[in-house]
Amino acid sequence: MKKILKVSGIVLAVIFVIMIIGFAVITAFFPGLFVYMNAKKEYPHINDKIGEYSYYDTEVPADFVQAAAGDFYVSGPADAFSEDTESMFIFKSDDKSLVIASYSSDNEPYDFSEDETCQYDESDYIHFFETVKCDVPKTNREVKEFLRNKLDLEMCMHLRGTDKKVYKEYAETKELLCKVEKLYRYERDGIEGYVCEITSDDDKYFWTADFYTGENDEKENVILVRADDFETVKQVFASIEKAD
Repeated sequence: MKKILKVSGIVLAVIFVIMIIGFAVITAFFPGLFVYMNAKKEYPHINDKIGEYSYYDTEVPADFVQAAAGDFYVSGPADAFSEDTESMFIFKSDDKSLVIASYSSDNEPYDFSEDETCQYDESDYIHFFETVKCDVPKTNREVKEFLRNKLDLEMCMHLRGTDKKVYKEYAETKELLCKVEKLYRYERDGIEGYVCEITSDDDKYFWTADFYTGENDEKENVILVRADDFETVKQVFASIEKAD
């Protein structure tokens, strides 16, 4: 009986050692394994990608009139056209069933130190992007492309140290964004950018269009649409044209 217990003890010890060695080997090759396992639960949207907008061919009503919106033109109902050239509101119906607004801003080169969501040193982010073999973003558009279209679950498997912390920071940001908005790529007639459906607390439809102009996206043009129905949103987006 003692021999049996002794042999059993040796076998268990060997199995335990093998398990430790196996664990060490796995963590050596996949240091981000635990981050991977947690990320699947904590960030259900981590593998989400930018969708493709598909309503370009929506017919624009004949009673729509055109108005300037930064480097673009957008159309809306004639009876909702705003005469106030100083206001960001281009169209606004009396009953507020439709509101179209726009603004433009210079798109400065992206700076990690000025991004309020970044908690680490710039060198940490550069190291992270080099580790995951992605270009270091130089514009806000490139940050958006990485965050919403490249960041995924598999990316964390080989990360160590601060790289894992940076990954979790980006994953948390992506999760928050995906919970409140759906992003779609918009590319038509020389126009490149995104349209975004934003979750609303009421029964209104709230969408934004975000377009860039210039060789290095120097200017950002934003068009905001709030309407009672989605058909109107599609009509407004179908009317967008690039100014000469």
